[in-house]
Amino acid sequence: MRTVSSGILPKKFVIKANHESGRILIVNDRDAVNWKQAYEQTFRWLEQDYSEMWAEWQYRWIERQLLIEEFLEGEDGMSPRDYKFFCFRGRVEMVQIDFDRFLNHTRTFVGRNFEVLQFGLQYARYLGALVPPPNFSTMIGIAEALAGRASFIRVDLYDVGRPIFGELTLSPEAGLGKFDPPEYDAILGRLMP
Repeated sequence: MRTVSSGILPKKFVIKANHESGRILIVNDRDAVNWKQAYEQTFRWLEQDYSEMWAEWQYRWIERQLLIEEFLEGEDGMSPRDYKFFCFRGRVEMVQIDFDRFLNHTRTFVGRNFEVLQFGLQYARYLGALVPPPNFSTMIGIAEALAGRASFIRVDLYDVGRPIFGELTLSPEAGLGKFDPPEYDAILGRLMP
């Protein structure tokens, strides 16, 4: 195990594993964190095998590691909106926007031109006003560059005054998410080559 001195960490940061999804430890104050508890929690993450749990083959060969990242703050001091670009053959076709992921998780989908799409996936739909982030067109360019010619990949980005890379995902919701209405499963499937 590689150790990190808490003195070199920012005051606020997150810990997550590189081989799984959804688990994150938000540290609001490095000086007040219970390191023993954090170690035990994150060690359990490293024991999980997503390639077996959810049949996501892409996790099988990853050397499991913990990542410590700067905590990104939105305008309200909480986590920023999460923009997930659905790329088919290197082109962004739609964007999933997640709101309040750690409190009251809602989401919506928009098209390339930021028009609201009339379907949902897994979580309740966000019903508030929507304004494109300042770097939306730049983010589309970044997502398409990272996607390359893959038949499908989701590119996750944040906009905190500048675009920040989150992750690449091959199977959102482990392929088990429920669309509302359900026919959007087939509609999105037709975008696959």
